[in-house]
Amino acid sequence: MARTRTTREAAEAIGFAADWLLRALAGEVAGDARHYMRADGHVDDGNAQLSRWRPARFQNGTVLAMDEITTAVDGQTLTVAINRPAKRNALTTAMYRELGTVLRQAEEARVVVLAGAGGAFSAGNDLGDFLDDFKANDAVREFQEAVLDTKAVLVAAVDGPAVGIGATVLLHCDLVYATERSYLQFPFVNIGLVPEFGSSLLLTQRIGRHRAAELLLFGDRVPARKAQELGLVNEVLDDAEALEARLKDRVAALLAKPERSLEQTRKLVHDTIHAHDQMVRESQVFGELLDDPDTKARIQAMRR
Repeated sequence: MARTRTTREAAEAIGFAADWLLRALAGEVAGDARHYMRADGHVDDGNAQLSRWRPARFQNGTVLAMDEITTAVDGQTLTVAINRPAKRNALTTAMYRELGTVLRQAEEARVVVLAGAGGAFSAGNDLGDFLDDFKANDAVREFQEAVLDTKAVLVAAVDGPAVGIGATVLLHCDLVYATERSYLQFPFVNIGLVPEFGSSLLLTQRIGRHRAAELLLFGDRVPARKAQELGLVNEVLDDAEALEARLKDRVAALLAKPERSLEQTRKLVHDTIHAHDQMVRESQVFGELLDDPDTKARIQAMRR
């Protein structure tokens, strides 16, 4: 039986995870590096004797840094950061697959924090492999279904652009906190496609048909303050440091709630059945439009 944490240990752990998140937002989490946290909170780069450490992927206090998806796990909190700042955290097929795997394996997490490193949440799909890989594998769908199936409270930490699926994934999050410089954008029509991830349904439910149509048909940027006014963002913070402090506070508050009631309340709030059905409809049209010569030309032009 696992030992129950003391209040002090829990506070130290949340502080460690928050510090890691701030470094990730600043782009300071190195790819290909593995970091381990000891029981006393100190972090090592993996060169010391590991017998004193807890190196398992989803065990307490483990930080695993991968090439482009980094994770920090502490107790019942999992922080996942997209770590490809040179490409504004645009998602490749491999990254989708890893994100889906991470979420599927995080069965013990009560809170999952999604973030982006280096001043961007996500610029959406990487157009470099988008045309070739979208219809050839199920990585995108598996990631989306992993988001739908998670029992954890999903908290988004947005610092910078949230474009395409970087914006639509926020509609599936329970809480969204953003910095002043952030913006959302749904540019699907502009490149000859349609919305995905159930966003044509969820956005309409959230802000009404006319406002949703405006965001989807024009594809303009939605500044963080405007997104908050529309109800797409819970709170706007001045900068990454303020965002990190607010997340630390909110995660601690969530973990203090009764586990079963928190999980069941989240489940009641989410309309996953209709969202999944809409995702199927969207994907069918999305795939058809990918074969349209005009769409291909638009995407190729954006790749140059």
